[in-house]
Amino acid sequence: MRGGILVFGLLVAELASAQSVLDSARGELGGKTSTTSGGVPVIQTIFAVLIVIGLLKLVLPRLMPHLAKSKIQTSLGSTIAVEETATLPGGQLMVVKVRGRSLLIGQTTANMTLIADLTAEEATAMQEPAFFELVDKAPGTMPTHAVIPENANVPTPAEQKRAADKLDRLNRLIGR
Repeated sequence: MRGGILVFGLLVAELASAQSVLDSARGELGGKTSTTSGGVPVIQTIFAVLIVIGLLKLVLPRLMPHLAKSKIQTSLGSTIAVEETATLPGGQLMVVKVRGRSLLIGQTTANMTLIADLTAEEATAMQEPAFFELVDKAPGTMPTHAVIPENANVPTPAEQKRAADKLDRLNRLIGR
């Protein structure tokens, strides 16, 4: 905004300067000089700029829908909804929900292409139970301690003593 104001101010100053140079050049050549005083060209310029801005404000909103044809616009009660978009250098990827189906669509300036139907993937993802649901449905009670099979290698009493000595040494090193 500040940059626009600065450019506008420079434009007005330049136009006023050009008008005074033109008037002095006409006077030196013996031609007719402008009958306007020094401030009138500035006011005329401001008035012209305001007219241009007003026209842009009225015309651009009506022109924009024609310039942005690539964007999907639906009515409020429509069964079509754009869920996600990702803009890429060559176009866009969109996930569109249409009548309960999720579709992955690729869009370029020239065409739109159905890439995948994501409805089946969503349905299988919804059907697979989570781990905690499997645990809750498991029959019987949960074990409270580790179950060691009978054929597992059980440490000998000497190995148990060595492990206990190493544990005591670690506890002394960390200050327990």
